[in-house]
This record gives sequence, C-alpha cells and structure tokens, in this order.
Amino acid sequence: MLSNAYSIRFAFNVLAALAVALLYNGPASGGNFSWGLTLQQLLWLPVGFIGLLMGATLPMLHEEAAPKRRMRFGHRLVQVAELVLALALALALTLALTPTPTPTLTRWRSSCSSTRCGALSSASCSRP
Repeated sequence: MLSNAYSIRFAFNVLAALAVALLYNGPASGGNFSWGLTLQQLLWLPVGFIGLLMGATLPMLHEEAAPKRRMRFGHRLVQVAELVLALALALALTLALTPTPTPTLTRWRSSCSSTRCGALSSASCSRP
C-alpha cells in the first residue's frame, strides 16, 4: 500500500518536472524551443489553476447556522470554575516539579562574602 503511494507520487513528480522542462525551454530562458514561457508566466500557472478551483467551489460554501441555545448562568459559572480549577492544578504541578537551589551552597557563599579584617582569605572561609 505504501509502495503504491510512493509510486504514484514519483510518477506525478516526473510528470510535473517534464511539464516544467517543456514549458520553460523557450528563448526567454535560453532554451531550444521557439516558444516557451518566462519564469513569471510559469509561476502564474498554479495561481491561475488554484483560482479556477476556488471560483468553482465558491457557490458550495453555504453552511446553515447552528441553532443558538441560551446557556443558563449556573452552567456558565460551573464552566468558569472548572477552568480556574484546571489552571490552579497546572500551576501547582509546575511549582511542585520545578527544582529549587540547594540551600547549603547558598549558606556557604553568604558566610564567605563577609570580610574579616578587611580581606577575604581562604583560611577564614570554611564550609559548615
């Protein structure tokens, strides 16, 4: 099944490349044919094709509107409460799973930042 899809895709790619080679091989692009399209004309071909397809489908774009139902205030309030609960749960999980810095390393750095006798030496800083 998949090999059939790839074979069809390859065949259409070969046909597209052949069409480009035939249409773009004119004097404007240095080709051998006495006729041919310029690059701008070649690029406008898919635009025109898509425009024709869109124009053909415009009459079919009618869709009936869904009937409007009035939602009761209590039901709307329940929906808002469920949304707030879901957001609070997501925030709680995010905060619970976020790693925090190690407090012992922070305490050691704060004790070493104080200067004794105007200078900071490695002997005066010791780890707790």
